[in-house]
Amino acid sequence: TVLQIYNNPDKSLEIGLNARSYAEKNFNIDDISSKFLNIINNLLNWYMNLDLNKILSHSLKNFKTNVIIVFSFIFFSLIITFFSTPKYASSFSFFSEGDNQLGLLSKNSIASSILGSSFGSDINILPLEAVVTSKELIVKISNEKFNYEDKNLLFYEIFKIENSIKVRFLKLFLSEKEYEEFLIKLSQEEIVERIKYTKDLQTNVIKVTLLFETRELADDVSHFIINYVNDYYNNISALKANDK
Repeated sequence: TVLQIYNNPDKSLEIGLNARSYAEKNFNIDDISSKFLNIINNLLNWYMNLDLNKILSHSLKNFKTNVIIVFSFIFFSLIITFFSTPKYASSFSFFSEGDNQLGLLSKNSIASSILGSSFGSDINILPLEAVVTSKELIVKISNEKFNYEDKNLLFYEIFKIENSIKVRFLKLFLSEKEYEEFLIKLSQEEIVERIKYTKDLQTNVIKVTLLFETRELADDVSHFIINYVNDYYNNISALKANDK
């Protein structure tokens, strides 16, 4: 592994020398330069021998065919994009009445959960926006298992991040723990892309919109975020009570 090589300077030096020797034998600068110049010369000869009038005439004759090909390509690209894009969007809104009264708006804009009120100034209370958009929330989501296709899976499994050739290659150099941490880190980046926040400064409403593969998954993540915010302000309330 990479760590073994890093901790063994002699082995690292040996591997480096072998690599240099191989490069010098198989990638001689003179041979590479000669091949590169041949390619350039061939391209120049091809370009100089082009009959532009003939090419233009041929293109015009086949204009209809070319248009069909282009539009077919665009159509199938849109189809692929549609089927590879998450299908279900879920949204809800948090609101803040002043600095101290916080709550949750349901999809019908009915206040359904008061998160806390009248907090003292001696306890460090994060603003609602900071709590809802916190990195800690994304980390917790990425480490939580959600039901997807009748299985409880982490998000790197749901996103099928391991199917990437790049990820499979890096697996060769990482321990099992490092590999899982790497997958979770990648899933966090994807989760951030799936959760969008907008804030109305006049009404102090923060709208959260989620875009995931299934309705159930989007709803589960919505409930997780709501519970996370609830728990934060409930803990603040408990700390305030104990402080008294």
